Amino acid sequence: MKLHDLLKGLDIVSITGDLNIDITNIAYDSRKVEENTLFICIKGFNSDGHKYIESAIEKGAKAFLVQEDINIEGYTFIKVEDTRASMANVADNFYNNPSKELGVIGVTGTNGKTSITTFLSEILSSNNKKVGLVGTIKIFDGDKEVESSSTTPESIDLQKHFRTMIDNGCDYCAMEVSSHSLVLNRVDETEFKLGIFTNLTPEHLDFHKDLEDYRNAKEKLFYKTTTANIINIDDEGGAKIYENIKSLSTPCYTYGIDNKADFMAKNIKIDARGVSYTLVTPTYEEEIFVPVPGKFTVYNTLAVIAACYMLNISKEIVKESLGKTKGVAGRFETITNDKGISVIVDYAHTPDALENILNTAKGFAKSNIITVFGCGGDRDTTKRP
Repeated sequence: MKLHDLLKGLDIVSITGDLNIDITNIAYDSRKVEENTLFICIKGFNSDGHKYIESAIEKGAKAFLVQEDINIEGYTFIKVEDTRASMANVADNFYNNPSKELGVIGVTGTNGKTSITTFLSEILSSNNKKVGLVGTIKIFDGDKEVESSSTTPESIDLQKHFRTMIDNGCDYCAMEVSSHSLVLNRVDETEFKLGIFTNLTPEHLDFHKDLEDYRNAKEKLFYKTTTANIINIDDEGGAKIYENIKSLSTPCYTYGIDNKADFMAKNIKIDARGVSYTLVTPTYEEEIFVPVPGKFTVYNTLAVIAACYMLNISKEIVKESLGKTKGVAGRFETITNDKGISVIVDYAHTPDALENILNTAKGFAKSNIITVFGCGGDRDTTKRP
């Protein structure tokens, strides 16, 4: 691809060098530079990509996207105000706008993202659709699983995953969208078919200045959707987001248990086997059973059912798939043993999530509940008062 084609849509401050050169690779990590690379110099929290320009040249880089005044004869330098924001645009150009060919379903919120994307993937697969996954646990590109290093990858990696999913025949991508990715421009050029909001509780306050800032970051997702937004109206943060986005051209739907919503659960029963409830939608009612205990399962599956409704997936396929799910590894996962002890492993790492799983266990525990948990060091101090 010609360099000038890669730069379409960028607000460029200045250019030195030739824009008519061929670029066959883009990178923000100097270790991934090869011949004919456009190297994007990112000023990160711990490192500055501008310091690795010489190393990138040695490995074959021919052009550089920078936000400082740099000029080295024989190489092309494109200066922009913010290289991180510009990188999303360049990546989208390089991989030929892949999200426009893929039904990307974005899920954001403090808790529930992995469960929702997993349930969605299972249902869509039952409907003979091939589904990619991007999330906390793993990335699935339609062919193989790749270990995930963050909830949402950097824009270059993300757009590459999208293109690989398309090449591997994927129809959809169920994707966890972190607040970091929304603030740090990782999904700036991603087109989402659906956006789902789960809930908002204190999290990442080492990065966001307060809960309002955290909510505002999450809200950014719902301005990037084309078909529908789906919001948990029982959640205070969700209710505020709904008020802000309900007048957008993209339709907004709600789900909940306590407040009136488009998708509701009534007659809820929770025990050690799982949850059952009467589903109420805009056009039908249905009895639902999911073999994953916990009130959070009710909320997660309501969001999933609403998404499937927007995608015109039959209620029979949805009900059958949810009824036989095995849930998500590490999400209220029961560990079998020969000691006569019930052991449950869960990812809960926020006050709200921990309270939810303990209340769920309390609902069917026949003896004392012993809890072992920890808090990440050098992170959000509100988690370890």
